[in-house]
Amino acid sequence: MNPQIIYTFLKVHVKSVLELSALILGIVNGLMLLKFYLRDRAKLEVKPIHPEVYQWWFRLPEREFEGHQTRAYGFLAYVGIGNRGLRKVSLRSWRLFVDGEQTRNTELKSYNAPEVTIRIGRHMKMLPNLGQRTLNFDGNTAIDSGGSTLGMVYYVYECWGDPTWVAS
Repeated sequence: MNPQIIYTFLKVHVKSVLELSALILGIVNGLMLLKFYLRDRAKLEVKPIHPEVYQWWFRLPEREFEGHQTRAYGFLAYVGIGNRGLRKVSLRSWRLFVDGEQTRNTELKSYNAPEVTIRIGRHMKMLPNLGQRTLNFDGNTAIDSGGSTLGMVYYVYECWGDPTWVAS
């Protein structure tokens, strides 16, 4: 065998083999990164804490919108949020979705509210507002892997029109 022929053959084909192997390794690396990202992402679990005690719907004063009387309702709930994922996560917002029977689904954004204080016998129990810094609570919404946070959330739902157009 002529060394010059072997050298030329390797020079032409090794470049193609290296390019193909770089492409294959890049795809494998991307798939592994995707697998680890999906495995490690935050898995949030939101549950109301004792909804029979710490959850309230209440009517707010009526207002007027474009000549129509509005009906407004407040919703206050005590919720716990747990992170079952492998990454730390920080909550940016918490929204509530209300399904209406005869209307479109509505997204409610949370409002700031005063700190809730409940008298239990001679003791006062203070409930933190989720993500709100007060004198008694830091308002931190970062949740470590395997950790949890809790707090009160306050929403307002306002509608106008036919009285049957209320959320169910």
